[in-house]
Amino acid sequence: MAEKQRSCAERVEQEWNDRREYLAELLERINEGDDEASDELMEFGVSVEYVIAGTYTDQPEGFSRWQFGTGGSQDELRFFSNGSTEFWFLDWWDGAHINVTGDEVAEYLRVTALELLGVDWDKVAEDDAEYTREKSMEAIGEAVDALEEARDALENMINSVQGLELGNAYMELDDIRGYLKKAEEVMDTIEE
Repeated sequence: MAEKQRSCAERVEQEWNDRREYLAELLERINEGDDEASDELMEFGVSVEYVIAGTYTDQPEGFSRWQFGTGGSQDELRFFSNGSTEFWFLDWWDGAHINVTGDEVAEYLRVTALELLGVDWDKVAEDDAEYTREKSMEAIGEAVDALEEARDALENMINSVQGLELGNAYMELDDIRGYLKKAEEVMDTIEE
């Protein structure tokens, strides 16, 4: 019987330790003046890029990342504007991360990646704020739409009551409750 593959949460620390060991050896060679090691580092991994806020579900802030590998499983370091660094290990519909802020290898790569990208953290903060504003405006728009639908349903209910079409009035009342519930949910989301 095949052994069940462990989850990313069970594997992430070992994956980081393995990746870190390789990178630490590479950095040691660089510190000793090995030009080939410098070239190897610059060619290492898949990409160094900036990921804008909202690229992924529940991702309110942007980050820079150094992707080491993709396909099957992937791993990467993510660098945030607050100075934190996370190692992410992702394998198909699973993923986990650990905080590696302060680790000398991770910090060296952070500085190198940010130099390669030319990251302007003030611009990153503006982009994140703009994303938050856009999401808030979308939510407010949804709440306004729900309230307008509730108003229309209320007007229809009043017309039905005035015309003694009580069956229609009860149906409109149910619609109003639904629209108001939707508006309330959206407003709760905005408050969060």
